[in-house]
Amino acid sequence: MSDRVMGWPKATLYGTLVVAVAFLALIKVPDLLVSNLTGMSRNTRVYLASGWFFIALVALLWALRKLQARALRR
Repeated sequence: MSDRVMGWPKATLYGTLVVAVAFLALIKVPDLLVSNLTGMSRNTRVYLASGWFFIALVALLWALRKLQARALRR
């Protein structure tokens, strides 16, 4: 069996992990950045959270593409 073949249990686990990481990276972390960095101006916090969001989005899209390249074993 090739290393690039994935079974259903592993695919389900990876899917759940991707959803959890996406929630944390795209929703929770930017919210924490905006609400907890009180030493900065509001605009700076928004720019920082927006930058984090787009970097995390690109990283997640790359990870999803890598997962999609793996074959699913029946």
